[in-house]
Amino acid sequence: MMQEKQSNETNENSSQDQKNQSNENSSQDQKNQSNENSSQENLYALLGGERLREILTVFYQEVFADVMIGYLFAKQDQAKLIQREWEWTAKFLGAKDIEYQGEALGKVHQKHPIRYGHFHRRNQILLKVLRRMQVDPKIIDFWMDHQNRMINTILAKAQEDTHCNKTANE
Repeated sequence: MMQEKQSNETNENSSQDQKNQSNENSSQDQKNQSNENSSQENLYALLGGERLREILTVFYQEVFADVMIGYLFAKQDQAKLIQREWEWTAKFLGAKDIEYQGEALGKVHQKHPIRYGHFHRRNQILLKVLRRMQVDPKIIDFWMDHQNRMINTILAKAQEDTHCNKTANE
């Protein structure tokens, strides 16, 4: 009986420790999210809305003219694309007063034959434009990290297809 009581107390303590750890983790996640939101807000404020639009305009001019991926954009409305990208980018950089008005990204991109090489080429162009336009390195790092994390959303259709979905470097 004594061993059973000790065992129950041990289980209760262990259960309480797990609850405490869970609460600590949740609290830390909230702090991290709060810090990330503050950082994002500062990034948007640091860059500015008009500067963001200028960067995206130059970026899409290069994308549309690119020999490797330009054909994917040939039938797109460039001004509308810039506007949607501006909304999306402003939001993930921390703008509070801007809402993305477009369709879900996965849905929009599944209509197109986008492959890994296309995705990476777009990111190469973006990085080149950001550097050339002397964007703050903190913003470049955050922006490019965000773009790279979008690969599964953008390439959902390509991942279902096993043909030609890798670049030569992968």
